[in-house]
Amino acid sequence: MTTRVLPDFERRVHDALTAEQPSLRPLEDLITDGCAAALHLETELARLDRRREALLDRMGQDPGAAREALELSERGREDHDDLDRVRELLRELMHLRARTRLRQFLAQS
Repeated sequence: MTTRVLPDFERRVHDALTAEQPSLRPLEDLITDGCAAALHLETELARLDRRREALLDRMGQDPGAAREALELSERGREDHDDLDRVRELLRELMHLRARTRLRQFLAQS
């Protein structure tokens, strides 16, 4: 099971990053969504690793085990790429949140 939340998440991050004056609450919600997506991807990667390791024990007896292990490796690479992208977007959002907080603080002073 591979997550495909990235296109929607990327669009929402792009909208937040290009907004003239982003609001803090929607930014925090978006960061929370990104953290949830990252956690989901990390969980999926761990599950794929366990499944791949189980297949290694069967490689000599099961001709389909090698093919399945290869497919799992490819899915793992895709999920790892997605995880890297989510983390990159989260860094950008956290910087934007810090700037937004500073802007709000200075506006109150």
